[in-house]
Amino acid sequence: MELLENLKEYCRIHCAWLRKEEEIEEYAIDVLCGRCYRYWKDFEIKEIVWM
Repeated sequence: MELLENLKEYCRIHCAWLRKEEEIEEYAIDVLCGRCYRYWKDFEIKEIVWM
C-alpha cells in the first residue's frame, strides 16, 4: 500500500483537477491498476505491482 500512498501524494501535487480526497484516491487506484505511473518521468517508484 506504500505505492498507493505515494501515488495519492503525487496526484495531490500534480493533478489540479482532482479537488476532493475521494477523487484523488479513485484516480490513484486507476493509475495503480493500469500501471500508468511507470510512464511518469518524475515519479520515483518504477516497480511493477502484480495483482
